[in-house]
Amino acid sequence: MIGGITKSVLFGFLAFVLLKVFNFAEVFPQIYSVLKVLPSYLIIPIFATLGVVNFEKEGIKGLNSLRFAMFLSLLGAVQLSLGFGFGFFLEKFFPSLLPYKTFGYELSQGFAGGHSTAAGVAGIFRQFGAEYWQDAQGVTTAFATIGLLGGIFFGLFLATGKVGLGFFKKNEGKKANGERISFLHFAVCGLLVAAASFCGHFFSSFLRANDVFMLKSMPAWSMALIFSYIFSGILKLTGCDLSKLKKSRTVFSGFFGEIAVFISIAVMKIEIVVNNLSQIMILSFLGFIATYFLCFICLPKFFPKSTGNFQRGLVSFGANTGVVITGILLLKASSSPDENVVLTEFSAGFSLMCILTTLLSPITFFLLESGSLFANFAFSVFTAVVDLLFLFLLLKK
Repeated sequence: MIGGITKSVLFGFLAFVLLKVFNFAEVFPQIYSVLKVLPSYLIIPIFATLGVVNFEKEGIKGLNSLRFAMFLSLLGAVQLSLGFGFGFFLEKFFPSLLPYKTFGYELSQGFAGGHSTAAGVAGIFRQFGAEYWQDAQGVTTAFATIGLLGGIFFGLFLATGKVGLGFFKKNEGKKANGERISFLHFAVCGLLVAAASFCGHFFSSFLRANDVFMLKSMPAWSMALIFSYIFSGILKLTGCDLSKLKKSRTVFSGFFGEIAVFISIAVMKIEIVVNNLSQIMILSFLGFIATYFLCFICLPKFFPKSTGNFQRGLVSFGANTGVVITGILLLKASSSPDENVVLTEFSAGFSLMCILTTLLSPITFFLLESGSLFANFAFSVFTAVVDLLFLFLLLKK
């Protein structure tokens, strides 16, 4: 990893150039067709790994962790509101500039999810039967690239007061304690991921085939995450210590994630990005402004009498413009004595936020498939208002 930019991203862009130069899509059309859809399937086991958690040891501890969860949820809701609001504005006043009917959703997905989320976005719209699924994947990749680079450079400037190439040196970090992954733990984790992925794909197809109201819009990767939580919970009730699967979980998510990111970028539909570059750049700029305002102006008000609020803003800004690891790197670059406390709160809060997001996913995906841009905008604003109310209630605790 180079300053939060993984090798899969760098090699993905290199592969993208080579595929264009050698006209790979026309020379090997069948292989290229498989590559286009492959990331939308790889995203299923990636999300299945996220649910392999030890609920007791990775649970929510402390009021600040709960505040972090609600704040991160607020950040996501505001980015969604901004994206859908911008799309609705184009639809209302400049319809010729609207690339497709859900444009704007990709801002939050690219900023907060990174390049791997592009595969998830493609999978969602492909499952919906939308013809523009590959366009959405390309736009999400563009937002992810802009967010990642902008988040790193601007975040580093905020953290250290300077932007230097030293940040992009290979991050050696602290090596692991040398403990090998147990074959048994690896096998159990693999079975969990495989079972959750299979059940997620099967159940999602079943809901869609039977036209189950609202739930029919649930993508396979979201269902895989739910089943992963269920299976982990069952194992936990039997007395299993799932914290021992943490390393195996990292291996599986890293393996599938790197491949999905590499292929998503390599087969990116660049035409949609070039033709709508002005809309993407304007929305990205607005996204940076809103994220900065929330992370560094508003966040301290939600953590009264707590030290390290600037560091909380840094890790939130990095995670919601690039990827989680970017936020962690920016936090470490600040060299703050509050680093460990903030990182613990952020990790616990992020876990709870993921669970809350999963609970809301049936409504979210139903509106994304069947609702208008305004309906999606209104729901995102409503979610943001609810998050704000919870944050204000927590101030009284």
